[in-house]
Amino acid sequence: MRRKKERNYSAIFVSLLIIFIMVTSVAGFIFSGHSSPTTRFNGIKFSSTPLGWQAKIDGKIYQFAFIPSEVNFVEFPESLNTINAPQLSITSYDNSSAKQQIAQAVFELGSVLSNRGIFVTQGFTGNNSFNLPVITCADATEFVPVVHFKEGNETRILHEDNCIILEAANEHTFLPLADALAYKILGIL
Repeated sequence: MRRKKERNYSAIFVSLLIIFIMVTSVAGFIFSGHSSPTTRFNGIKFSSTPLGWQAKIDGKIYQFAFIPSEVNFVEFPESLNTINAPQLSITSYDNSSAKQQIAQAVFELGSVLSNRGIFVTQGFTGNNSFNLPVITCADATEFVPVVHFKEGNETRILHEDNCIILEAANEHTFLPLADALAYKILGIL
Protein backbone atom coordinates (compact mmCIF):
# COMPACT_ATOMS: atom_id res chain seq x y z
CA MET A 1 0.00 0.00 0.00
CA ARG A 2 2.86 2.30 0.83
CA ARG A 3 4.40 1.79 -2.62
CA LYS A 4 1.15 2.76 -4.29
CA LYS A 5 1.07 6.07 -2.39
CA GLU A 6 4.72 6.71 -3.25
CA ARG A 7 4.00 6.10 -6.95
CA ASN A 8 1.00 8.44 -6.83
CA TYR A 9 3.09 11.19 -5.20
CA SER A 10 5.89 10.78 -7.70
CA ALA A 11 3.43 10.80 -10.62
CA ILE A 12 1.81 13.96 -9.27
CA PHE A 13 5.24 15.56 -8.73
CA VAL A 14 6.37 14.75 -12.29
CA SER A 15 3.08 16.05 -13.72
CA LEU A 16 3.35 19.28 -11.74
CA LEU A 17 6.97 19.70 -12.82
CA ILE A 18 6.02 19.30 -16.51
CA ILE A 19 3.13 21.75 -16.14
CA PHE A 20 5.43 24.25 -14.39
CA ILE A 21 8.02 24.00 -17.19
CA MET A 22 5.37 24.46 -19.88
CA VAL A 23 3.74 27.44 -18.18
CA THR A 24 7.03 29.21 -17.49
CA SER A 25 8.30 28.66 -21.04
CA VAL A 26 5.10 30.12 -22.52
CA ALA A 27 5.22 33.04 -20.10
CA GLY A 28 8.88 33.57 -20.92
CA PHE A 29 8.10 33.73 -24.63
CA ILE A 30 5.21 36.15 -24.12
CA PHE A 31 7.11 38.47 -21.80
CA SER A 32 10.49 38.23 -23.51
CA GLY A 33 9.78 41.26 -25.63
CA HIS A 34 9.31 39.15 -28.73
CA SER A 35 7.41 41.33 -31.12
CA SER A 36 7.03 41.81 -34.82
CA PRO A 37 9.10 44.48 -36.60
CA THR A 38 7.62 47.96 -36.52
CA THR A 39 8.32 51.23 -38.26
CA ARG A 40 6.87 54.71 -38.11
CA PHE A 41 5.85 57.04 -40.91
CA ASN A 42 4.41 60.51 -40.25
CA GLY A 43 3.76 59.50 -36.63
CA ILE A 44 1.83 56.35 -37.55
CA LYS A 45 3.14 53.01 -36.28
CA PHE A 46 3.20 50.16 -38.81
CA SER A 47 3.60 46.59 -37.54
CA SER A 48 4.65 43.63 -39.63
CA THR A 49 2.14 40.78 -39.72
CA PRO A 50 2.00 37.52 -41.68
CA LEU A 51 -0.37 39.33 -44.09
CA GLY A 52 1.81 42.42 -44.61
CA TRP A 53 1.80 45.69 -42.67
CA GLN A 54 -0.87 46.83 -40.26
CA ALA A 55 -1.54 50.31 -38.90
CA LYS A 56 -4.12 51.92 -36.66
CA ILE A 57 -5.36 55.09 -38.35
CA ASP A 58 -8.18 57.18 -36.94
CA GLY A 59 -9.06 54.35 -34.57
CA LYS A 60 -9.35 51.69 -37.28
CA ILE A 61 -6.96 48.91 -38.22
CA TYR A 62 -5.82 48.91 -41.86
CA GLN A 63 -3.83 46.25 -43.69
CA PHE A 64 -1.27 47.05 -46.42
CA ALA A 65 1.23 45.10 -48.49
CA PHE A 66 3.79 47.92 -48.37
CA ILE A 67 4.73 50.64 -45.89
CA PRO A 68 4.52 54.25 -47.11
CA SER A 69 8.29 54.62 -47.51
CA GLU A 70 8.24 51.73 -50.01
CA VAL A 71 5.64 53.41 -52.23
CA ASN A 72 6.57 57.07 -51.92
CA PHE A 73 8.22 56.82 -55.35
CA VAL A 74 4.72 57.23 -56.78
CA GLU A 75 4.03 60.78 -57.90
CA PHE A 76 0.49 62.09 -57.68
CA PRO A 77 -0.92 64.63 -60.11
CA GLU A 78 -1.61 67.99 -58.47
CA SER A 79 -5.28 67.64 -59.39
CA LEU A 80 -5.47 64.62 -57.07
CA ASN A 81 -5.04 66.46 -53.78
CA THR A 82 -7.88 64.89 -51.83
CA ILE A 83 -10.50 62.30 -52.50
CA ASN A 84 -13.62 62.86 -50.44
CA ALA A 85 -16.14 60.90 -52.48
CA PRO A 86 -18.54 58.63 -50.59
CA GLN A 87 -18.25 56.00 -53.33
CA LEU A 88 -15.61 54.81 -55.79
CA SER A 89 -15.88 52.47 -58.74
CA ILE A 90 -12.91 50.24 -59.53
CA THR A 91 -12.42 48.80 -62.98
CA SER A 92 -9.91 47.00 -65.18
CA TYR A 93 -9.76 44.98 -68.38
CA ASP A 94 -11.11 41.49 -67.70
CA ASN A 95 -8.66 39.92 -70.16
CA SER A 96 -5.53 41.63 -68.85
CA SER A 97 -2.40 39.49 -68.75
CA ALA A 98 -1.89 40.75 -65.17
CA LYS A 99 -5.42 39.92 -64.01
CA GLN A 100 -4.26 38.04 -60.89
CA GLN A 101 -2.08 40.93 -59.70
CA ILE A 102 -4.82 43.42 -60.54
CA ALA A 103 -7.37 41.34 -58.62
CA GLN A 104 -5.12 41.34 -55.56
CA ALA A 105 -4.57 45.10 -55.82
CA VAL A 106 -8.31 45.71 -56.28
CA PHE A 107 -9.06 43.56 -53.23
CA GLU A 108 -6.49 45.38 -51.05
CA LEU A 109 -7.62 48.84 -52.17
CA GLY A 110 -11.28 47.88 -51.80
CA SER A 111 -10.64 46.66 -48.24
CA VAL A 112 -9.02 49.95 -47.23
CA LEU A 113 -11.76 52.01 -48.87
CA SER A 114 -14.54 49.95 -47.26
CA ASN A 115 -12.85 50.27 -43.87
CA ARG A 116 -12.72 54.02 -44.44
CA GLY A 117 -16.49 54.06 -45.07
CA ILE A 118 -16.24 54.51 -48.82
CA PHE A 119 -18.67 52.34 -50.79
CA VAL A 120 -16.87 50.41 -53.54
CA THR A 121 -18.35 49.12 -56.80
CA GLN A 122 -16.24 46.77 -58.85
CA GLY A 123 -16.58 46.18 -62.57
CA PHE A 124 -14.75 45.73 -65.82
CA THR A 125 -14.27 47.97 -68.83
CA GLY A 126 -16.35 45.70 -71.05
CA ASN A 127 -18.78 42.81 -70.99
CA ASN A 128 -17.41 40.01 -68.86
CA SER A 129 -18.15 36.46 -67.80
CA PHE A 130 -18.46 37.52 -64.14
CA ASN A 131 -21.62 39.57 -64.80
CA LEU A 132 -20.01 42.58 -63.13
CA PRO A 133 -21.06 46.03 -64.34
CA VAL A 134 -19.30 47.71 -67.23
CA ILE A 135 -17.43 50.70 -65.78
CA THR A 136 -15.18 53.02 -67.75
CA CYS A 137 -13.62 56.40 -67.15
CA ALA A 138 -16.58 57.88 -69.05
CA ASP A 139 -18.74 56.90 -66.05
CA ALA A 140 -16.62 58.88 -63.56
CA THR A 141 -18.24 61.76 -61.69
CA GLU A 142 -17.19 64.04 -58.86
CA PHE A 143 -19.29 62.00 -56.43
CA VAL A 144 -18.36 58.58 -57.83
CA PRO A 145 -14.82 58.69 -59.25
CA VAL A 146 -13.50 55.69 -61.15
CA VAL A 147 -10.20 53.97 -60.38
CA HIS A 148 -8.95 52.24 -63.52
CA PHE A 149 -6.16 49.65 -63.24
CA LYS A 150 -4.42 49.23 -66.58
CA GLU A 151 -1.20 48.01 -68.09
CA GLY A 152 0.96 50.61 -69.79
CA ASN A 153 4.47 51.71 -70.68
CA GLU A 154 5.06 53.60 -67.42
CA THR A 155 4.25 53.13 -63.76
CA ARG A 156 2.25 56.14 -62.69
CA ILE A 157 -1.01 57.54 -61.44
CA LEU A 158 -3.00 59.86 -63.69
CA HIS A 159 -6.11 61.88 -62.90
CA GLU A 160 -8.37 62.82 -65.79
CA ASP A 161 -11.97 64.02 -65.42
CA ASN A 162 -12.62 62.24 -62.09
CA CYS A 163 -10.93 59.07 -63.34
CA ILE A 164 -7.87 57.89 -61.44
CA ILE A 165 -5.73 55.72 -63.69
CA LEU A 166 -3.25 53.37 -62.05
CA GLU A 167 -0.96 52.46 -64.92
CA ALA A 168 1.68 49.79 -64.35
CA ALA A 169 4.64 49.01 -66.58
CA ASN A 170 4.76 45.49 -65.16
CA GLU A 171 2.43 43.24 -63.21
CA HIS A 172 4.38 43.61 -59.96
CA THR A 173 3.68 47.33 -59.58
CA PHE A 174 -0.12 47.17 -59.34
CA LEU A 175 -0.09 46.41 -55.62
CA PRO A 176 2.37 49.23 -54.73
CA LEU A 177 0.23 51.63 -56.79
CA ALA A 178 -2.91 50.50 -54.95
CA ASP A 179 -1.22 50.99 -51.56
CA ALA A 180 0.07 54.42 -52.62
CA LEU A 181 -3.46 55.47 -53.59
CA ALA A 182 -4.83 54.07 -50.33
CA TYR A 183 -2.25 56.11 -48.39
CA LYS A 184 -3.20 59.19 -50.39
CA ILE A 185 -6.89 58.69 -49.60
CA LEU A 186 -6.06 58.18 -45.91
CA GLY A 187 -4.00 61.39 -45.93
CA ILE A 188 -0.68 59.67 -45.21
CA LEU A 189 1.05 60.49 -48.52
